[in-house]
Amino acid sequence: MTNRQVIAWAGFSLEVPVEWNLSVAHGDTDSGTIALTDLHIGQLEVRWRSGRPRGLARQLRRLVGKMRRLKTTVSAVAGRESAWKIEDGHRWIVLMHISRRLYEISGPGSAPAEAEIPASFTDTQNAELYRWRVYGIDAAVPAKWKLKKISLLPGASRLEFLPRWFSPPGLRAGSWSMADRLLAGDSLEAWASAKLPLVARHPSGRWESLGKGVIFRAAAGRWRERKAQALALWQNRENNCIVWLHTSLPQRRSALTDRLVKAFLEEVTSGGGQ
Repeated sequence: MTNRQVIAWAGFSLEVPVEWNLSVAHGDTDSGTIALTDLHIGQLEVRWRSGRPRGLARQLRRLVGKMRRLKTTVSAVAGRESAWKIEDGHRWIVLMHISRRLYEISGPGSAPAEAEIPASFTDTQNAELYRWRVYGIDAAVPAKWKLKKISLLPGASRLEFLPRWFSPPGLRAGSWSMADRLLAGDSLEAWASAKLPLVARHPSGRWESLGKGVIFRAAAGRWRERKAQALALWQNRENNCIVWLHTSLPQRRSALTDRLVKAFLEEVTSGGGQ
């Protein structure tokens, strides 16, 4: 299958058919679950939990031993260490222990519907920035920041993150569908100036042009609590959407703001938005 997409979430990513969409998401970077479905049934579920490597290795051995006693088909996953595939004729499960995480990837059927899925799974739990990519959203977020809100509405998706050391809002990332209708021939800067409240609230803000993208920068708050506002917008013509990132951090952390905006632009330009 050639029409595929990369889903990235909480320190891991995998490649799946474009027809599969995120239907369930809960938990955080320590433990959680996501589920992907097509128009008919659930196709894939990923569960993860964190812990000490030795403890997770023992849990994996116990799980594999239990599955063998139940007379299910258990086999090592080729090309991966500490990874096992379990099949019972109704559902398949891949168990993987990577560093400080234990993953469980599962789906319906007697074997993975897409043989490439286990091979495409990439763990990035040790990275400083986690990539979050789903429903047009594409952003790199500090690994220790908490996902506080998920909104995956038709035509408008948004994720909100909060640093552990700072009050809201921190960072928001999202996408708007049907960019051609939204823009109606206007530039991103002209459209945002007319339609986005954040821009209207800061008339002294400045714009920076970046190819098919723009960045709006402004300062807000009292002088002791001044926050640097940065709004990056990028038009993804291939998917006909506007991808955006908004950071609101203390001005003393301007280097972090610049790093997040730079990482966002690197993600969107490398993810098919050129």
